[in-house]
Amino acid sequence: MPINVSDLFMNIGNFLQSVDWGTFWIAVGAIATSSACIIALWQTKHSNLKKIRLKYGIAFTSEIQDNIYISLDVINIGNRSVIINEWSIPLLKDKKLVFDTRTTLISAKLPEKLGVEESITLYYDFNKFKLALRMYLGQGLLKEKTKIIFNVKDSTGKIYQSITNKKVKYFLENNNES
Repeated sequence: MPINVSDLFMNIGNFLQSVDWGTFWIAVGAIATSSACIIALWQTKHSNLKKIRLKYGIAFTSEIQDNIYISLDVINIGNRSVIINEWSIPLLKDKKLVFDTRTTLISAKLPEKLGVEESITLYYDFNKFKLALRMYLGQGLLKEKTKIIFNVKDSTGKIYQSITNKKVKYFLENNNES
């Protein structure tokens, strides 16, 4: 059965004349208002977040002593100040290895307040790091094939992580490579 185009346009025209356009525009306005409220609530929540970026490395010094250090750059990329209280590595059985940065002459001392777009570098003696890894490996709190994860905890208890691609075994076998 062929479709009569003129009847089709006449039916569409009748439909458009029967629509209550006032109700239609009220519905469109309600949807737009709801969308604006949702976006405003989302922006309020997400515009005031703490964000920290972590980057680990190996550092060499020759000024104070000819030492090798594990280093961790802590960068505040959020738009709020953050107070860093702790630097650690998680171990098995809900334990952790906490780095005491007060014993390293060149490291920032914790707690440390980071303003917006500020950063600090934390250092820990590489030989002490290896000794701690060996000790916790012997106690069964680490495994050789476990990837090293560096944690930083802020004053609210939030933990930020840097998961390395290096395993415990790598740090125990190497002296100064990153």
